[in-house]
Amino acid sequence: MEKSKSEEEVYHLIVEAAKKILEFDIYSLDIVEGNKFVVKAISEKVASPEIMEAPLNEGIAGKTFRTGKTIVVKDIANEPEAKPRSKEYRSAISIPIGNIGVFQTISTKRNAFSKEDVELAELLIFHATEAIERIRSEAKIKYLIFHDHLTGVYNRAFFEEELKRFDAESHLPLSIIMGDVNGLKLVNDAFGHTEGDRLLKTVATSIISSCRPQDIVARWGGDEFIILLPRAGYMLAERILKRIKMNLEKSDEGSYIPISVAFGIATKENADQNIQEILKKVEEQMYKNKLLKSMSTRNSIITSLEKMLLEKSNETEEHARRMRKIAYEFGKYINLTDSEINDLVLLAALHDIGKISVPESILKKPGPLTVEEWEKIKEHPETVYRIALNSPDLVTIADGILYHHEWWNGSGYPRGLKEEEIPFIARVISIIDAYDVMTSGRPYKKRLSKDKALEEIKKSSGIQFDPRLARLFMKFMQSLKDFEESDRNSDKDKSYHE
Repeated sequence: MEKSKSEEEVYHLIVEAAKKILEFDIYSLDIVEGNKFVVKAISEKVASPEIMEAPLNEGIAGKTFRTGKTIVVKDIANEPEAKPRSKEYRSAISIPIGNIGVFQTISTKRNAFSKEDVELAELLIFHATEAIERIRSEAKIKYLIFHDHLTGVYNRAFFEEELKRFDAESHLPLSIIMGDVNGLKLVNDAFGHTEGDRLLKTVATSIISSCRPQDIVARWGGDEFIILLPRAGYMLAERILKRIKMNLEKSDEGSYIPISVAFGIATKENADQNIQEILKKVEEQMYKNKLLKSMSTRNSIITSLEKMLLEKSNETEEHARRMRKIAYEFGKYINLTDSEINDLVLLAALHDIGKISVPESILKKPGPLTVEEWEKIKEHPETVYRIALNSPDLVTIADGILYHHEWWNGSGYPRGLKEEEIPFIARVISIIDAYDVMTSGRPYKKRLSKDKALEEIKKSSGIQFDPRLARLFMKFMQSLKDFEESDRNSDKDKSYHE
């Protein structure tokens, strides 16, 4: 058994020893697979040999496995847990094979097994257990050496060795496909590394299911996969890539996070071509495609974030629309440049997207929050800030996102900044956000009239809000009110004259 290279070889040796050395004529070797016993060896004398599976929690075998102790049954008829396959069976020895399974030997006679029989059987299974555990441990180490622990595909070291082996004329044409998962860092920052890992696993599964058994699929880097296709020309590689893309689209259905992978293909047609040049070519093609897709991927992820926020929280499309409109008009009112207004409108749309990382039970809680819940709420600006820093489209509003909950007097979060330390764009959006929340209401807070909301902003001027901006905002809202009243009066005059 110490020399055995496979579990099957050990199973065979158990049976041979049971028959020849211990002279056990009736036996069963049951190995655990999932949540059941699978019979790996069984004597010809056992009734119903077609029954090759059994539940883990039933019979003497189940009890042996659960307790991890040898059970000697002197009279099966008096053992309530016994479920013999034949009425002829009278006694048995049931021995656990570690946490691997159970070995049982049975006799047609009552009290058939001596103490020496039990000890010898236990000695046999002790050696078998050590051998199987060694084989499994070696297999696990070998797997870890050659495989990526997260996705289960091969790792880069294994791929590079296989590339040398397959770089021979007998394997030509030899194609390589390389893929880069777009927006992985953005997904990690927005949804957490667990979601990023799930995305990588989904991509790996789609690739493996699309390839042939002889193809080598490996994780080339953090967000990159590579496929080696022996005896596959460019057209066949394209067909395989088409299958991969179709499977990725299927995996994407019903998911918040869009799956986007940039691919490249290159083929070595003849022995004179350098495989490293082929590798360089496929990498260049992949990065070229990545540049074309990266912008749309970021936009898709941001759109998904907005959609998730609307579904998870009390935020509504109307709130987002009003925020954008007020931001645009107020930006013009205080003479911001076009670029500054665009940033302010973008911040109005995205400032609270970090709330997707907050449990829905907290976001929609109708009553006051606990200290722990409030701390969780305070974390949300950090989430969006990380997203913004890694997206060229959002980097200009990153500080506004992070600091829009800071207070003029320094009692806000997350940094406790005060007065001019708070970025200007954050001071502006905090007033707009507070006004719209007050006038639209929340489950835990009744909506206020526009006048009452402006009174609250006036009260918080110099405490929560920049006093100069608060005064400007109140004048701005008053000018809108005057305009609305004037517009309504002109409509009345118009209808009167008609």
